[in-house]
Amino acid sequence: MQGIGIVTMIFYHLFNPSFHSDYTHTLLGNIGKACNPVPLYCLLSGYGLYKVYQHGKDQHRISRCLRLYFCFWTITTLFVLAECLLVGSQRFAFSLDEILLNLTGWKDSYYPPAWFILPYCILSVAAFGIFKTTDRLNVWTAIILAYIVYVISSEMNHYSWFGLNIFQTLYILFPFVFGGIMAKTDIINKCHKTLDTKNIWITICLLAVLLILRYYIYTGAVISFFWAGVVILAVSLAHRIKWSGSMLLFFGKHSLNMWMIHAWICWYLFKTQIYNIKNPLFMFASVLSISLVISMALNVVLIPLNKLIFDRNEAK
Repeated sequence: MQGIGIVTMIFYHLFNPSFHSDYTHTLLGNIGKACNPVPLYCLLSGYGLYKVYQHGKDQHRISRCLRLYFCFWTITTLFVLAECLLVGSQRFAFSLDEILLNLTGWKDSYYPPAWFILPYCILSVAAFGIFKTTDRLNVWTAIILAYIVYVISSEMNHYSWFGLNIFQTLYILFPFVFGGIMAKTDIINKCHKTLDTKNIWITICLLAVLLILRYYIYTGAVISFFWAGVVILAVSLAHRIKWSGSMLLFFGKHSLNMWMIHAWICWYLFKTQIYNIKNPLFMFASVLSISLVISMALNVVLIPLNKLIFDRNEAK
């Protein structure tokens, strides 16, 4: 599912009219708008961390966040230097305050797609407390209360001061809690057992209907439910179409790096070259391929460094 997440994110940032007005009122632009992947990542995080919660302890909550920040700091530093060399430094402010705000994730002026690092880490550290609270409640009560927080935070986003990344913790709380509830109820496995007994085309048609509904019902009010449906159906299809599962697993392993890389390619460093390609399929394939190749190259250094820094400390 992280593989689907990164593929969707690249499509979203390439063709969403909010970022590129040329796609306003076009089929491609409308699909782009519908592809917001943040709730998917938050839902998957809630699902995974609830599984950790069920085991009763989480010794890596701090190192998990530090690993994420380490990846972000390393890649951002490299690409800030690259942009300064290739394009110039007009977009950056290098005051101490600005550097610290970007390093902590409080602000995202260097790399806007990284805005939910800080909110995610807050939820990750607080996960056990959140799940202990939701476990005391009826499932539907927990969903409704978390959804109310989401609606209120959506309205608060109209105020510029609320746009600070730290406040977005409330905005992404609902998909995080919803993912935890999906893990608690084991809904994915239950649906998979049912779908596995049906003709595969039924699952494909259900997924197609879901995508069409999302296209015509574009509102943040339903996006977490949409992604929950996609997860259930896509997991079932990945189990039955083996090559698709292997391919998505491959992209999923590079998801974090590619998240930190792709917008540098399609927004800042090679925007003109990418959009001069004109053909949307080739544009998408170019950004996907370049991001993947750079991720693979960076992992030659990042993986050993991660093991050296974090695995040794965790062993202690």
